[in-house]
Amino acid sequence: MEIFDITLPIHPEMLHWGRKPEVEIVESLANGDASNVTRWRLGTHTGTHVDAPAHFVDGATPVDQLDLHSLVGPALVADLTAVTGDITVADLETAGVAGQRRVLLKTSNSAGPLKEPDRAPSWVGLSPRRRSG
Repeated sequence: MEIFDITLPIHPEMLHWGRKPEVEIVESLANGDASNVTRWRLGTHTGTHVDAPAHFVDGATPVDQLDLHSLVGPALVADLTAVTGDITVADLETAGVAGQRRVLLKTSNSAGPLKEPDRAPSWVGLSPRRRSG
């Protein structure tokens, strides 16, 4: 099986949801320490990530209890780069996600360097509601 790494690099200036990623130098060879050690503080929604059922449903499976086998294998990449704002059920249906075991969402958030100081006004995310009309 061919494996594709789709992760985006994490850096303090990247587009983020919630708390901005922060890096702290804990030890440094330049300061006479035995090694270089950094500490990162970031939210679970930083960069490429998985939303566990507990993200939206109290008492559901949290991310640290997900079966990792469910995250590995063939997947449909749904190209939603034309969607602005909320991704709706209709958008997902149009993209052909019905019946798929694994789905990756490619959005305009995925394109180019993510260097916004705050949540971008054009942020694309999943909507809990169907689009009317």
